[in-house]
Amino acid sequence: MRQAFKNTSWHWDSDAARKVGDAPDHARLYLRMMDESDYAERLAPVVGTLAGAVLDIGAGAGSLTRHCLAPGAHWLAVEPNPEMGRALESLRAPLSGRGVRVDWIPSRWEDLNRESRPGGLKADCAVAFNMGATHHEADRLYDVMRACSPGTMIWVVPAQEAPSSFCLAGYLPEEFWGGACVPAYQKTLEQLGAGRRPDQIELVDWTCRSSFASRNEVMTYFIDRLDVSGDVAAAAELRAVLARKLERESAGNRVSCSKRSAVLFWRFGQ
Repeated sequence: MRQAFKNTSWHWDSDAARKVGDAPDHARLYLRMMDESDYAERLAPVVGTLAGAVLDIGAGAGSLTRHCLAPGAHWLAVEPNPEMGRALESLRAPLSGRGVRVDWIPSRWEDLNRESRPGGLKADCAVAFNMGATHHEADRLYDVMRACSPGTMIWVVPAQEAPSSFCLAGYLPEEFWGGACVPAYQKTLEQLGAGRRPDQIELVDWTCRSSFASRNEVMTYFIDRLDVSGDVAAAAELRAVLARKLERESAGNRVSCSKRSAVLFWRFGQ
């Protein structure tokens, strides 16, 4: 294929996101994808139990965090996306049965230093699960989170040799997104340098899955996501590849691909 995947930073409100659909549409697609994947099932035992005040940067809908919270925990969920925020708010009642308190903070992580709570925003542990800043602005994010938590910090960072911001890229042949990529967590470590290196790194394999209403919806999603709708030849080639692949598989309109995540741990003061 003449046009390789552009491995740019993905953000719910980016120009690239708007090409495919509006931000709520992307949020809903992501939520459905996480529900169908075994991401939380595979990652939660490795992340472990999160107790006390838990600062969750880029919380999304808490796909992983909510499975790790200890009874009585206070979840400080920092998430600017309104659709994700509504999903977080819906968790208040079910989590209250475990004594977990949920505070949705509709803020960007860059603005946390301006948080107006008395004494600033403080937590027993701080986490950032599967968000772009961990490998695009790792040094800045580290400083912000370190200032908020004197205890433990945990990041989950993409570790597959495929685009980090395109969850289903691995469903396609490598030629469609430019071949093997440097795993995102390696970029994270380079940005942090030796002085901020994690105390522990664990690699976890999982499977990303998403169901679509029809084969045409599958094709439309990938054509728009790769931004080749204006290239007739490229779109036709992509449709042909997807048609053959879907025909060979017995999962209907459900697509899946293998993923790998790196879990990074810092234990301050220990």
